[in-house]
Amino acid sequence: LTSSTTTTTENEEGGEETKKEDTPLDGKTLVIERTDDPDEPLDVKVEGDKEGLPEDLTKLVTLDEGPVHLLPGKEVAVGETWNPSEDAIKKYFSGSLQGSGEAMPNMKIASISGTAECKLKEVVEETGKNRAVVAFKMDLEVELDPKAMLGGAGDSEGEEDSPTKDMSGEMSMNVKLTGEFDLGLEEGKLARHEFSGSFSFEMSTEQSFEGVGTAETSMKGKGNMERSETWKVSKEE
Repeated sequence: LTSSTTTTTENEEGGEETKKEDTPLDGKTLVIERTDDPDEPLDVKVEGDKEGLPEDLTKLVTLDEGPVHLLPGKEVAVGETWNPSEDAIKKYFSGSLQGSGEAMPNMKIASISGTAECKLKEVVEETGKNRAVVAFKMDLEVELDPKAMLGGAGDSEGEEDSPTKDMSGEMSMNVKLTGEFDLGLEEGKLARHEFSGSFSFEMSTEQSFEGVGTAETSMKGKGNMERSETWKVSKEE
């Protein structure tokens, strides 16, 4: 497993500083078992030396299946393009950008607009099996629920003990992505998924505190993201 995080921040001079750090799982070999039940958790084991690994770190491991939601739902020819629906893009975001759900546990997408296009780039044969290569590109405006993003229940839940129950606000994000994924046609499983792109966001909130008053907060930022994963796919008889 190759695992790292890259953070890009703006310095005082207006330039950008990029920092890349390996995660504790970098260089480790994982054995992952799962059933056909999507609600059944993965069984993840680390082979070899486990020294320095935080407890329960393997719970963050996920088999990223977000790209399957971008499939056209019908037969297409090599070179043909299609536009995934808003619902399909939401599911892609939830599976691919949110990952296991630990990094952004309450990522609640209110709406998505913009352009998204997929293309069946080619079908290649490896060891007697066919693999579809799909390329995609997106330029999207995403509206998020800041109340949920900051650890509250979100407007739809309204939990009384939520730290953000008296908060209102809005958060918008622009996301530009290009990438590819491979699908093993015989196995019906992902073999590769990679993307790179940029994002920028703006968030403003207003929150009331009993006996204190109202606090207004505004925030904006930008950054780059990159992800690359490959799997050896097989189908049990």
